[in-house]
Amino acid sequence: TSSKDVSQLQGARLPRRPRNEVYVSASYLWWKRLRTVVEAKFVNAREELNFGGPNFDIEDYSFANIAAEYEVNPHFSIFGRIDNITNEHYSEVFGFPALGRAAYGGVKLRF
Repeated sequence: TSSKDVSQLQGARLPRRPRNEVYVSASYLWWKRLRTVVEAKFVNAREELNFGGPNFDIEDYSFANIAAEYEVNPHFSIFGRIDNITNEHYSEVFGFPALGRAAYGGVKLRF
């Protein structure tokens, strides 16, 4: 994704908008029962508004997530995922840090 605004002066950046943002995802179904997913995101630095002072940049960041789901039978599956597997420390908005590495898991019942 690329953000450009024709009403802005040439070369001026929109506040809190990265110049570039890249998201990729791949999913694969193994043996008709196990699905795995890998995804990654990269976000360029963004200019943060500092009311009453000079503006500053929030650093660029990247992270990756993995997930898997195993279908035991048509009515029952087990799943798990790990977000931010590299434990990247970043903020999408200044002053509000994103979560570090996190793991989730559970079961799904279908009726």
